[in-house]
Amino acid sequence: MENIINICRITSRKALEKNGTMPKIFRRIRQAVSPNYFAYAIGEILLVVLGILIALQINNWNESQKKREKEQEYLLALKEEFLVNLEELQKEIDLNNLLHQQTQQIIAYTGPGPYRIDLKIFTEKLALLIGNSNIYDPSTGVVQELINSGNLNGIRNSELKTKLAGWNVKLEFLRDQELTAESYRVNIKDLFIKKGNIVNALRVSGVNEQRNLGLEDSQFENDTRSLLRDIEFENNLGFKLMASRALDDRYTETKQEIEAILDLISKEILRSPTPW
Repeated sequence: MENIINICRITSRKALEKNGTMPKIFRRIRQAVSPNYFAYAIGEILLVVLGILIALQINNWNESQKKREKEQEYLLALKEEFLVNLEELQKEIDLNNLLHQQTQQIIAYTGPGPYRIDLKIFTEKLALLIGNSNIYDPSTGVVQELINSGNLNGIRNSELKTKLAGWNVKLEFLRDQELTAESYRVNIKDLFIKKGNIVNALRVSGVNEQRNLGLEDSQFENDTRSLLRDIEFENNLGFKLMASRALDDRYTETKQEIEAILDLISKEILRSPTPW
């Protein structure tokens, strides 16, 4: 059987070699078809690659668009937060200035000798001084959310990003100065408790009637104005003055920082949210 197959193969090969017809046909077909086929195949590959690139670009554009929209949401929230913080800061600035003025006016009457200020006026000024504290407590919710979530990196403006990242540190410095000023307020209040006369002060200032406290005159003869002759009282007033002036500087720096942040936020909001 194998001999018969081999004989057939030899016979076929000889026949093809003899007339050369079939190889020529196959060669012509290959020459005619191959260039067009390869060009078509390359074109198909290029179209597929181009389609993939376009799809990736659209996907990237969509992702960038989402990031920009998210950034705009944060910027609007930050603007609202810092506008409120600016209003609250101005209240503390005004209060600090008022307390500074009251301290200056009281210290002008300290020293030995006869009292040079009416008891009612002194009591009112002293009550205002020891009854009010500067405590700036701004909202930091949006800033904290940005930092904690890692979305701060989504803020494109590097200067704004840096200011937001350092906002809490600036607030800590401000709070330290507030605590310093507060310590002297507490000292003055303690001296008033030790050496003043709160009952008579309440009656003279009119608080007794306003609050319907029903207080009678104190049986102690000490005059609250005796604090004006106390060197410790005067010293604490002096330190309170210095602390409130330093606090005013911190408030001014903080106000300028908030205004700078708001300016950067407004500029970023006006930018197109698209990545192009």
